[in-house]
Amino acid sequence: MEVHLGRRIAYARKKNKLTQTDFAKKIHVSSSHLGNIETGKYQASNDIILLMSQSMDVPISYFLNWDKVNEVTGEIIEMLFQAILNNDLEEAKQLLKSLKHPIECIQQEISFNMLRAVYHIKKGRINKALEIEEEYLSLFLPISNIEEYPSEFQLYYYYFLMQINFVKEEYERSYSYGNEILNICSDDFVLINILINLSNISMRLSLYEESLTYINKAICKVDERDYSNLTFVAYIQLSALLINSKQYDKALNIVDRLRKLAEQNESEQVKSIAYQHIGTIYFNHEQYEKSLYYFKESEKNNIQLPIEIIQTIITCYLKLNHYEKASYYIEKGESYITTEYNKMIILAQKAELYLLEGNEKMHWKIQKKTIHFFIKNNYLENLRYIYTYLGKYYYVQKRYKESATYFMEMERIKDEEKKNKTRAPLNSTMFLINTK
Repeated sequence: MEVHLGRRIAYARKKNKLTQTDFAKKIHVSSSHLGNIETGKYQASNDIILLMSQSMDVPISYFLNWDKVNEVTGEIIEMLFQAILNNDLEEAKQLLKSLKHPIECIQQEISFNMLRAVYHIKKGRINKALEIEEEYLSLFLPISNIEEYPSEFQLYYYYFLMQINFVKEEYERSYSYGNEILNICSDDFVLINILINLSNISMRLSLYEESLTYINKAICKVDERDYSNLTFVAYIQLSALLINSKQYDKALNIVDRLRKLAEQNESEQVKSIAYQHIGTIYFNHEQYEKSLYYFKESEKNNIQLPIEIIQTIITCYLKLNHYEKASYYIEKGESYITTEYNKMIILAQKAELYLLEGNEKMHWKIQKKTIHFFIKNNYLENLRYIYTYLGKYYYVQKRYKESATYFMEMERIKDEEKKNKTRAPLNSTMFLINTK
């Protein structure tokens, strides 16, 4: 796909909620002629462009100057990118507001929308980012000849694609776009960010050695410079990697270093994340009371916990038979849901709570949906967990035939897991962390 005036015309038309037929009538051309203009086959005459601007109430320069770069706008977009890289979301918010609209240069308008989508990803508004991609960026992306565009535009392009594919859980694509940035960029601040991201993406793909290589490169670069915010993020990622690769003693050492750094810099957010990681380590050791202690510490100072940690807290309370507390966090978690996977995890936990409380009918009403979702997406780890507790539950109820069925399913899934590396999204860390 190429970027040209026709695509801007199509975007402006859709933004004004006009069909091709209706818009063609307004500018006195046939629908097929308008279609050819929008695909770039025909050029729009100045008379048609004038009619377009009048019928959509936009300045004619929006169509005439579509390929002219505005230096001031370019500087603001560059500052916006740096603010996003630095996780300074308040600064990013102000920069987004400061841009004058409509943005005449089409490359700059695309850049603005790509970075606006990433801003919403960092704020946890995944649906908003996907909406921007669908309503605007889908008209322009992907760009087949991206190498012909300015280097800064290529950078924004690959950065957006890395982020949006990550939140869609399309990790291989995200990984590919991240590596494209390594090939075109020499700025250390950007490179450190991308290395940290690539470490996390590799971890999601269970490529632990590769993940460690990326994060060690990032930490080496961070230690040479005064990037305190990136230092936090790098050590958070290293800690998450060690937890997910089950190197818990090493992880505790890194988390302790992270906690001390947070105290020195008076960063409550980073201290909270350090406690979340400690809680996760004890959770993996099945020390649920100790795990909950650190999760509670991480909630102090009104820190909002990520949905993945809330799900872990719910599991702790279910394991300890604290049903009222589990119910409270299930309700809390439902208001934080950002992905279909997280929605199904919370539903599965709600179903488990119903079963533990003796309401088998409500349990199955909900759990059928989650089992179908986990089977469809091949999330074996989640299925194994459900079948394990069902086997135990029916055994206690002396319904041995049903118990045996679920234990056999559990063993079958264990065998399948050895052959199949597909796994559910990891939940020990957040990909994008606002450490401000």
